[in-house]
Amino acid sequence: LRPESYSALPVEGRIGQEIIGRNIAATVHNVYASHHISSSVGTLGVRTVDYYSKGYWIVIDATYGTLVESSQMKGLLRAGSTQTGIRANVGDESTLPYALQPGLQYRSVLVFEVPTMGHVMELALLNSFKDERTGAVMDPPLDSQVTVEIPPQSVQERSRIVIDRSRVR
Repeated sequence: LRPESYSALPVEGRIGQEIIGRNIAATVHNVYASHHISSSVGTLGVRTVDYYSKGYWIVIDATYGTLVESSQMKGLLRAGSTQTGIRANVGDESTLPYALQPGLQYRSVLVFEVPTMGHVMELALLNSFKDERTGAVMDPPLDSQVTVEIPPQSVQERSRIVIDRSRVR
């Protein structure tokens, strides 16, 4: 078999469309951009933490889930020549659940940081696969990768994005 046979197979869609792959489904509802995010953190003693970027925070409101088997999921955002992963350290609201359970839908915000705006961006969501033999985490072989093109005119630019309980307010 050729090496490319083992990579995730892209399933493309657009904002507002439910995109369904073999073991992943996702819908991007809205996309926001700002230099400043305010996020609620904590469960009992909730407080607001501000995060600033010299570039832009890209906040994606999405629903996602697995269909067949439990899996972790990872997100990647490509903007121009930059590719970045989800910023898990931006408040409590920007992290994915450890393992998505089949048939359940999860809705949250996915937070990324990019140096510039104006490019067509592309969001890729895919399941993570851990090889039990080697312990290596990789893209799932022969699984789907949901890909959403985000044109600049679809991005709602704000002076500040407020994230509260996995929602943009």
